[in-house]
Amino acid sequence: EGGEEPIETGEGRIFATSKDGANTDDGLAKAKEVGTYTGRLFFPTTGDWAVALQFRRDSTQRLERVDWVQAVNNPSGQ
Repeated sequence: EGGEEPIETGEGRIFATSKDGANTDDGLAKAKEVGTYTGRLFFPTTGDWAVALQFRRDSTQRLERVDWVQAVNNPSGQ
């Protein structure tokens, strides 16, 4: 089912939590390039952050989720 064509009507969000409980999140926005979405996170502390991305092709589909751990060496704004 699909996969070959860029997703033009997708929606989703990206979010993260640090070991000490700090949170950051953003909704995904369509970028200029078809099938590309962007989101911005603010990392106020260094260390490992649990990050997740939720995305769906359109509002009739269920959200799919991908999780990973991201090492942050320099906090945002430094």
